[in-house]
Amino acid sequence: MRKQDIEKAVKAVELDMGHECPDLAGSIKDMLDRKAKVKHTPEQLKIIAFRKKMKLTQGEFSKKINTPLGTLRDWEQGNSQPNGAALLLTKIFEENPQLIH
Repeated sequence: MRKQDIEKAVKAVELDMGHECPDLAGSIKDMLDRKAKVKHTPEQLKIIAFRKKMKLTQGEFSKKINTPLGTLRDWEQGNSQPNGAALLLTKIFEENPQLIH
């Protein structure tokens, strides 16, 4: 993947999320260079980025979205995919951050 392709992918994810993801380009490059041990999907990255943006621990965020902590960890470690309900709830919280607190 060329640098331009990485930048294009980052812009698409940021546009979808509605905010910048400053570490995303480096993570993608590391993944492609096989430096990263985990490969994340865009859905997993959305969950991770939103949780960190809200400054919530995994435990706090898992309670907010009514999801077992182990399941959230599996998503963030790249072991499984977040389900549609979790992604939708995250999107709702993203659009209405006052609802998460």
